[in-house]
Amino acid sequence: MASSPLRTAVRMPGRPKNSLGPLVLFHGCDKDVAEAVLSGQATLQPSENDYDWLGNGIYFWVDSPERALSWANLRRSSPSVIGAFAYPGNCLNLTDYGVMNELTPNTCQISDRFSVWPPANPAGLGGR
Repeated sequence: MASSPLRTAVRMPGRPKNSLGPLVLFHGCDKDVAEAVLSGQATLQPSENDYDWLGNGIYFWVDSPERALSWANLRRSSPSVIGAFAYPGNCLNLTDYGVMNELTPNTCQISDRFSVWPPANPAGLGGR
C-alpha cells in the first residue's frame, strides 16, 4: 500500500507510522499539591478510588488546561493546574485515521489466539 503524500509530509522524522508524538498534559489539583510537586517536595499520587473511570492512576487532560482547571474548580478548595510533557513513543494511536487498516488484521490474530472477540457494533453505529 502506497503512503499518502500528506501523511509522509507531516510525520515526525524517526517516528513510526501510527505512533503518538509528544503530548502536552494538564493535571487539575489543589494549589498546595501543585506547589509541593513543582518544588520537588512531593510527587503526584495515583488515585485508587472504586469510581475512577479508567482505573487507578494519575489523570491528565491532553491539550486542555481549561478542562483541568474546570475539574479542579469542582473538587478542590484552592484549584490549580500542573502542566507536563509526555513522550509516549511507540504506542498505538487510535486517533490516527490510517490505523484502522492495521488494527483489524491484528485484532483478528489476537482474537483467534485467545478465543476472545470484540463486541460488534449494531448497524447504524458504525457496524456492518
